[in-house]
Amino acid sequence: MNLTPTIYTFQDIANFEHIIEGSNQNKVFFVFPSDDQVHLEFLYKIINALGYQKDDCLRFPLATNTTIQLIPYLETKNIETLIVFGIPPKQLCLNFEITPYEPIYFSEKTFLFIDNLQDISKNKLLKKNLWLALKEIFKV
Repeated sequence: MNLTPTIYTFQDIANFEHIIEGSNQNKVFFVFPSDDQVHLEFLYKIINALGYQKDDCLRFPLATNTTIQLIPYLETKNIETLIVFGIPPKQLCLNFEITPYEPIYFSEKTFLFIDNLQDISKNKLLKKNLWLALKEIFKV
């Protein structure tokens, strides 16, 4: 068996502020793989379904082999909800055991880890799971 290790480069999120889009008006932060940006229209539909405008939420395309320490940024920006598409918690320096589509409530914040945008956009069951999780978090 040929195993190729994934090597992550630890980065300070301050190095990425120039690619984080939107404002923090709704205290919601969406993180997704940078190679999933072709499906941003689907993300915008999700944001609109929550009753928000895309520019009222922070959006961060994270490179696949980049690891960032996210908690200090969440604290600094007073983010209440983090929704992560297709990125494992360890890549965000979070030591969470997760069940996809089940919100995690920790340190007065809500975390949701789900499949990538492309997979969800093409799968009715994943869309349903996403919507059920969002209903729980946002009371919509």
